[in-house]
Amino acid sequence: HVSMKEMRQFAKVKSEFIPSNYPAWTAVGVKELVLKGLLVEIRATAIINT
Repeated sequence: HVSMKEMRQFAKVKSEFIPSNYPAWTAVGVKELVLKGLLVEIRATAIINT
């Protein structure tokens, strides 16, 4: 999704396809980036207990 206006629909679809025990996730809304076309890198680490 590209707009916070779509977040409600995004959450609905997520719940439909991943109903429970889904991984942690987050959404961060920003009005704009400093430069047009600027990319943002996000890193995450997951640990699975076996």
